[in-house]
Amino acid sequence: MKYSVVLARATSCVLLVLMVSACNTSSKPKKAKEELKTPATPEQVRADAERASHFGDHASALAGWQNLLEKNPDDPVALRGLGETYLAAGEPAMALVAFDKVITKSPQDMDALEGRALALVSLGRREEARKDIEVLQEVSPPRWRTLNAMGLLLDLGNERDRAQQYYTQALALQPGHPMILNNMGYSMLMAGNYVAAEKCFRDGLRMTPDGSHLHANMVLSIAWQGDYARALAEAVNRQPREEALNNIGYIALLRKDYKAAISYFEQAMEASPRWYPRAAANLERARAEAANASVRLPN
Repeated sequence: MKYSVVLARATSCVLLVLMVSACNTSSKPKKAKEELKTPATPEQVRADAERASHFGDHASALAGWQNLLEKNPDDPVALRGLGETYLAAGEPAMALVAFDKVITKSPQDMDALEGRALALVSLGRREEARKDIEVLQEVSPPRWRTLNAMGLLLDLGNERDRAQQYYTQALALQPGHPMILNNMGYSMLMAGNYVAAEKCFRDGLRMTPDGSHLHANMVLSIAWQGDYARALAEAVNRQPREEALNNIGYIALLRKDYKAAISYFEQAMEASPRWYPRAAANLERARAEAANASVRLPN
């Protein structure tokens, strides 16, 4: 699982509808003309795009921002919105292009600088991201997204304790934010603090019940506790049973719990309606590792 670095991704749409009225076939053409709906104003399009972004409807949000940019290619609000939506959709390279266009015109645009830093983190360009974040850290008062981004950078460098300090500061400024809770929980997960990680993910899901990153990571944290049955019960609510069985089997394999891993991989293959190559490969690996570890397996 990867970190969630986007705004309403680890930050959450009503559909954006650009109204185009069909002609009324009434025998009264003047009335039909009067009933034609006027095109949405830029303000309406912007508001709809913002709502779409908030609720995670990336396609509708992108359509809205692009509609605005067709009329005004340098609109900083639309460019920032486009960048944030691309971040949320897992397209950091496209996000970077949008944020760079804003920064070219307005080098001190803090929102665009934060978005650019997060895009660079997602692209693995850590040193460039760190330079942007260091500039942002000089801003007073501190900004929660900057603190969150610094936490991500430290996590990527395996500095878990320092990362947690930044996440805690970010949460103090933005209590209960799902993105911060997701990143904080994932940091705990990587540090082996599985119970605390599960709590973070659950807290985030209370704020955004549909959060896919949060739910997937919560299932991981439960499986890492060795509570496979509970992890499976959570997982099958969101994904096909065969995928859930395979994923939980893989955590068991990483825990060197070979008997459980083999059982879950076998169940995954039985549950799949077709040949499941990934589960088959995992099953072969689990059996090989068990043999090397001289684990006595059931007949």
